[in-house]
Amino acid sequence: MNLKKCFYSVISKSILLFSLISILIFSSCEVGLGESVDTVAPSVEITYPPANSVIRGAFEVAGTCSDDKGVSSVSVTV
Repeated sequence: MNLKKCFYSVISKSILLFSLISILIFSSCEVGLGESVDTVAPSVEITYPPANSVIRGAFEVAGTCSDDKGVSSVSVTV
């Protein structure tokens, strides 16, 4: 009977220890997309020429762009 009690005690302590370790490991996990996925759209603004302006001939385009993760390149197509 004493051996049976000892066996159940070891098993219950092992299960308790495994449960605590699992809680510590999995409670720090983030559910969802995570920080590595860019979920915020970049912002783009054309600052020159002004909207509704009439342009003839050659002209320049100026603007700004930004993103929370960084901008590696910008391409403008007219």
